[in-house]
Amino acid sequence: MQGVEGPDRELWDAAQVVGHLVPVGSMFGFLADHRGDVFPDEQYADLFSIIGRPSLPATRMAAVMTLQALHGLSDRECAEAVRCDLRWKVACGLSHHR
Repeated sequence: MQGVEGPDRELWDAAQVVGHLVPVGSMFGFLADHRGDVFPDEQYADLFSIIGRPSLPATRMAAVMTLQALHGLSDRECAEAVRCDLRWKVACGLSHHR
């Protein structure tokens, strides 16, 4: 089942807590502001079944994969960046506690 990114933010949303540290005009800032427009959920609907537990929103996964490609990171390095780099958390719409 497809997970979608709703209008409500998570508790301790990284953008609300440290978003001011992400440079305006950077790819991180762009994805934070526009990932839903660039990667709309509807474009990924055919990849999911209608049963089961909702997945992570496709907008988040697309943002992660975009940053991975731009930075030339391995899967392991990418996972570490998502886990540890607040810029990545802001760009992907994550809580800073994840």
